[in-house]
Amino acid sequence: MHATTDVRPEVTFQKDKSITVGAFAKACFGEGLGRRSFERLIEAIDTQVVRKRCGKKYARGNGTKRYQRAGTAEKQIVTVLGSSTLTLSYIEDTDADPDEQTYVRPIEDTLEFNGTKRYQHCISTDAATIALDATYRTATAIGNRFTSMPSPATINRRVIEFGPTVTQHLSAAIDGSNVQSVLADSTKVYSEEDAAFHDVNLTISRDGVGDGHETTVLDVNVNTTWETTATTLADQDSIASEAALVSDGDDSLVEAFREVLQFHQYDLVHLPRALGYTLWDDEQLPLDERQAYSAEVLGDVLYLKNSVELHAPAEEWDAIRHRIQVITDRLERTIHHLRLDGCDRSASFLRKWLSSLLRFAEAALDGRQIPWTSNAVERAMGSVSKRCKNKWMRWTEAGLDAMITLRQVRNTHPDLFEAIVAEEIGLPTTTAITLEVKSGDTRDEF
Repeated sequence: MHATTDVRPEVTFQKDKSITVGAFAKACFGEGLGRRSFERLIEAIDTQVVRKRCGKKYARGNGTKRYQRAGTAEKQIVTVLGSSTLTLSYIEDTDADPDEQTYVRPIEDTLEFNGTKRYQHCISTDAATIALDATYRTATAIGNRFTSMPSPATINRRVIEFGPTVTQHLSAAIDGSNVQSVLADSTKVYSEEDAAFHDVNLTISRDGVGDGHETTVLDVNVNTTWETTATTLADQDSIASEAALVSDGDDSLVEAFREVLQFHQYDLVHLPRALGYTLWDDEQLPLDERQAYSAEVLGDVLYLKNSVELHAPAEEWDAIRHRIQVITDRLERTIHHLRLDGCDRSASFLRKWLSSLLRFAEAALDGRQIPWTSNAVERAMGSVSKRCKNKWMRWTEAGLDAMITLRQVRNTHPDLFEAIVAEEIGLPTTTAITLEVKSGDTRDEF
């Protein structure tokens, strides 16, 4: 038995439109074309653009034209379709100015290659995306199952190059957003450079009601002070004047945002652990009594939280005011008892953060929602730990900054991330491509 299938791809580019090779490879891939068809199409395009400049090959009168054929040279590229070696033409501009290039590839006016790099934008960007969830070595191994993949070092460079681009888009997206809440946290990651650790600061917002909460990444940085972050967000009008900071008791963080934010909400989830530590440091009470104090304080503030959730939707403001006063009195009594037990540091701790513990309830009286926990930024920090704090991992500042920025934007703003990736590859310009694949078998004609 013998069967034959004929395939005839036809491609048309809009006039005066430059298409990236990566976008063209993606278009071919989407039409089911393989590497060889992709290569033949490029070489056919090369033949057409040379003929347009220099005339039909061997035609009479070609020698008087401005552009003259000047031989061919091989160019190696790698796309999502695999590794290709293209034979592309050079032409000579016999009327070029002294400061202009004399020998050029005319196809580069139609197809935009990734400079002198072998790996085109389509495969290098895909490789960087895979590396967000796997080590650079593993990303190479995974990709090599399907195509020719860059080396781990090349993927690392691509991630570092891609990071600032995403940062610029993120800054533009949040500029003037005026969010109502700021959730911030920090962590440390092992350094490959002089310092033992890098300081990672992450700032997000979580605004909305109920299931309609929307998480927005405001800032991701490495080895930058909280003062710089707060000032930058304020200058961008990313934070509303009445916004609140939600965080743990990191003094440097709280003080930095005090200049630009009116309110601070202490993370209630962190409260029993922080109070338990100060009780231990006071060295006055046995474990069971320390645990009883922590449980009592946590129970009081969570009781207030449940009361706000119950009464705020019904606008029962007097009930909320009464509950705030009750819980305030209970916490004041706890502070007094701690003093009597000789736990001065614990009493000072509660006194210092007392108003911050109740801020979410007071905001409810004004019709505003302040998160009572910073769990959202804690989960985001977990994403940093998952990718960047595995055993033996060491990072440069540039590599770490790019990695966590890409991960946070992809996880929180997937549509924005996909749009940035498409722009990097050049996919928005694929509208300038008309690619049609016609096929027939032994019973059909084109």
